[in-house]
Amino acid sequence: MPKAKIMIIDDEEAIIEFVRTALKTFGYDVIWATSGEMAFIQLQKEKPDLIFLDVMMPHMNGWEVLELLKTDEATQSIPVIMLTALDKPKDRLQSAKEGAADFLAKPFNHNHMLEKIRDVLGESVA
Repeated sequence: MPKAKIMIIDDEEAIIEFVRTALKTFGYDVIWATSGEMAFIQLQKEKPDLIFLDVMMPHMNGWEVLELLKTDEATQSIPVIMLTALDKPKDRLQSAKEGAADFLAKPFNHNHMLEKIRDVLGESVA
């Protein structure tokens, strides 16, 4: 069974590289964008099975991107895992309220990230 395609939206190249490398190692196809605007351009061409979305980004923050994703018919069904250094209960609540499938606090390790992916996508451990 082919692995899922996962999109990473984060303005920090180091985070993109960390996540991208791990996901590729686990066998996932990976696409990425360094801004919300760039992500929406890419989403017109490709539809991922899951999106990792950073909260704190310039221009358009992660909450704004999430709101647009969830109100657009073409993207509203794509599950989103919020990535953030903000790990307070109010941030987790906002994440759930805004329609995110899950929340992953930075810093995180590869195993924790893989666990979240499998939970959200309903994948079993091979």
